[in-house]
Order: sequence, then C-alpha cells, then structure tokens
Amino acid sequence: AVQLRRLARPLSLLQRRLQAYQCRLGEKNPNPKESPRGPQRGVRLGQLLDLSEFFREFVLVRNMYFVEPTLLRPLTTAHRLSFAEVAGPTNVQWFVSHFWGHPFVDTQQALERHAHRFQVAAGLSARDAAYWICTFSINQYAVEEELGNGDWQQCSFFLALRDPGCRGTCMVVCE
Repeated sequence: AVQLRRLARPLSLLQRRLQAYQCRLGEKNPNPKESPRGPQRGVRLGQLLDLSEFFREFVLVRNMYFVEPTLLRPLTTAHRLSFAEVAGPTNVQWFVSHFWGHPFVDTQQALERHAHRFQVAAGLSARDAAYWICTFSINQYAVEEELGNGDWQQCSFFLALRDPGCRGTCMVVCE
C-alpha cells in the first residue's frame, strides 16, 4: 500500500475543479436521462454562466476547441450524454449559430446581451433564457445519431431549428 501511494499522482487543480463541478451537477440533476434529439436539449443561460464562472481561470480567452474536450467531455463521460442532459435540459427558445474558434467568454457575453434584450424586456429572467448550442446540446458520444444517421430531417440541428418553441436564431459573430 505504501508503494501505491508513492506512485499515485495528486490530482491537478483542473481535475479537482472538474470533480467538484460534477458533484454540483449531480446535486442539481441527480439522475441525468437521455432526452430526444433536438429541441428538448436546450441549456439555460444561467447554466452557461455558472460553468463559465466556475472554470474562469482555466477558460480565460480560450474557445470551444478547449471547452469541449477539457471541460464538457470530462463532465459528461460518466453518463455519455450531452452537457444539457447532464446539467438538466430545457426546451429550446433560441438556436445559436457560432464559431468554435470564437473565445467562449465572448460567446457567453453575446448570449447575455441577447437574453437581456429579449428576456428582460419581456419581464423574464435572463438566466432562464434557453439556448440550443451544438457543443452543449448534442451528445458528443453519438455524433452520427445526432446528425440523423444521414437523414438531415432527423438531424438535431434541424429538429431544434424547426421546433415551434424556437423563437429564432442568435448568431454570434466576431467584431
């Protein structure tokens, strides 16, 4: 047993933060379940803000090419579900079109401005605005299925966009 302790590496700060956030997700959604592809896998702005704040010192100005494999993938591996399903999905209100290379913090800030424009103006909480964002809404472990197995009308993107609850598209562009 003594030798094993010497060989075991201590967890990095990021690994400890991922474990803590997994516990937080488990408290909010103790039994994650698979949701149908498309519109039922929205993510609330509040969930995005919580994730961003929790991992702020790691994300900095990094983009989705960092966020997906470094944060989302480890947080969803145990369940092999989308982040939306693990965090607690909601029905889509807005479809998000974005570039993975755009800094995540900029995407988040654009969504905050969007939510304030449409949610707060209607007397609703900005944190409750529900967005369908591919990185968070599709199951990264079943991409072929998410793409409709070749049938574009069964693709998660199409299903979310065509849902009657989807109010429109929020396009995030770099300035």
